[in-house]
Amino acid sequence: MALSFGDSIAKYDKNVGSLLAESDDYEKSAIEQYKKLKQFIPQKDTSYKKDLLKIVEQRNLDLKNKLQIKERQNEALLRVLEYLSSLEKKQCKINVKELIDKITDLESKIAELRNTI
Repeated sequence: MALSFGDSIAKYDKNVGSLLAESDDYEKSAIEQYKKLKQFIPQKDTSYKKDLLKIVEQRNLDLKNKLQIKERQNEALLRVLEYLSSLEKKQCKINVKELIDKITDLESKIAELRNTI
C-alpha cells in the first residue's frame, strides 16, 4: 500500500531527526575527545607529544569550523524567521482582501436576491 503524502513526510522527518541526533552525539563525542586530549598532553613528556599536539590542533580547527557553520546557520535561521514573519503579515493582508472580496460578492448576491423577491 502506498504511503500518503503526510505519512511519507512523517517518515522522512523521523529519518532526519535520527540523523540529527547521531550528528549531535558525534559532535559531543568529538568535543569530549578534544578536551581529554588537551588535558592529557601536558601530563606526558613523550616522543609522540608532537603528534598529539598536531591532532589537538587539527581538532581545534575542526571545532572552529563547526562553530562558524553553526553561527552561519543561526544567522540564516534568523533571516528565514524574518522572512516568514513578513510573509505572515502579507498573508494576513491577502486573507483580509479575500474576505473583503467574498463579503462584497455575497452582498451583491444578497441584493440581487432581495430585488428578485
